[in-house]
Amino acid sequence: VGPSGQGKSTLMDLLMGLFEPSTGRLVYSGIPINSSNVGWYQSNISHLPQSPVILDRSIRENITLYKKFDQELFDHCIDLACLTSLLNTYGPDHLCGDRGSLLSGGQRQRIGLARCLYFNRPLLFLDEATSSLDSETERKILTSLLRSTSTIVSITHSIDNLHIYDNVIDITKI
Repeated sequence: VGPSGQGKSTLMDLLMGLFEPSTGRLVYSGIPINSSNVGWYQSNISHLPQSPVILDRSIRENITLYKKFDQELFDHCIDLACLTSLLNTYGPDHLCGDRGSLLSGGQRQRIGLARCLYFNRPLLFLDEATSSLDSETERKILTSLLRSTSTIVSITHSIDNLHIYDNVIDITKI
């Protein structure tokens, strides 16, 4: 957490291996990350930005991105991302529109989250990924995620739900 311009997104970019640190090193599971293995490291990451890319395809296609379809996994991701009511209303084959124009901002964010979960990677990076959600939905999603995903790194301006995280870093105090 911290105010705009303090380096939160830059820190996340560094943690995602988008560039190498000028001092120190990035280590994952005891393995130093460098240019020769950064691809392997990044294959362990799902990233959800504030405005996820939504294709002019169905909800199902936006979540699975044409990966082999697994109904049980799909249903689990829908549940964790609080998309059940959307799918009950429109169905999984509902078209999202160009850049998600037929969806609300919160629906786009939750579809992006379900996509991250569908790929089932051990690291989940959230960059203001719940900014379009009300506090209660955000709490419900984050609580479920913290029970089901091994590691979450989250940038947020929302202080309402900080108490659910194991560790909180106020970047202004580093």
